[in-house]
Amino acid sequence: PAPDPNKMSGRITSAELAAIHADPLQPELFRAIQQHYHPGSTFKALTSIAAMEEGVFKPTTQVYCPGHFTMGKYRWRCDKESGHGYVDFEHALGASCDVFFYEAGARLGADPIARWANAFGLGVPTGFDVAGEVPGIVPDVKWHDARIPGGYQRGMPVNLAIGQGDVNVTPMQQVVFYGALATGIVWRPQVVLRVEDADGRVLQQFAPQEKSRPRIAPETRAAVLKGLLAAVNEPYGTAYGVRPKDLEVKLAGKTGTAQVVKIGAVRLKAAQVPYAQRDHAWFVTFAPADDPQIVVVVLNEHSGFGASNAAPTAVEVVKSW
Repeated sequence: PAPDPNKMSGRITSAELAAIHADPLQPELFRAIQQHYHPGSTFKALTSIAAMEEGVFKPTTQVYCPGHFTMGKYRWRCDKESGHGYVDFEHALGASCDVFFYEAGARLGADPIARWANAFGLGVPTGFDVAGEVPGIVPDVKWHDARIPGGYQRGMPVNLAIGQGDVNVTPMQQVVFYGALATGIVWRPQVVLRVEDADGRVLQQFAPQEKSRPRIAPETRAAVLKGLLAAVNEPYGTAYGVRPKDLEVKLAGKTGTAQVVKIGAVRLKAAQVPYAQRDHAWFVTFAPADDPQIVVVVLNEHSGFGASNAAPTAVEVVKSW
């Protein structure tokens, strides 16, 4: 949602301005940097990096998914309630198996996940030159102890590992993270490439700015990339149905369906749930997968599944590019 910018430049009545301020959809909020959201399954790429780099999983690790994960008296269910069977990183990322990442989160704990997330630009400001950027939240043990009644619990990183719980990221942070996956570099996002005069002469240029180069093993990146390729290009992939069949280049990507409220005993479609309680739909992609040139992040608020409500838009952007 957005107000008419012509109105905002001085041709607006007090009543119109009051209506914009009162709009529950917050049309004045620049969501790319001024709002944060649960990343859902798009966060599984980060959990994958943490699991391999911390040595709790190998690139060849397999986990059996019966459709649920149990810790003590608590049970977390997989998106596929019948289970995926044995899955490795390729299948876990491609099919978005929750149980694989529940297990990773339980073994890792919150601190390593938060540390690797910060290294890749999540939970920290991107440095984008517009006021009001929020830093997002990737909670570690100290964060939970300071803010959650009862403090840190063993089950918290289980939720964190699939992009739920208390983790929140901005869309711009997602661009930075997946851009770092694509290039190996955490970039400072920018809008202006150069300033020209009326005759097209370049007056000033703005070169890309590196913030850091996170060090991960080549085997780690290869395993993550294989899973992101599978998500779009393999029949079991969550975005396989919207893959661009008319493009020679392959996309690597990840769908995400981020819960806004706790799921009940019965799964409901988006249309059956009040708007503010519907899941957020994410899709993040970069292309060409073997020589990345473009990163696209789509967040469709309160719309349901990422595969059907965010991925098609991202694919059209890549096709247009």
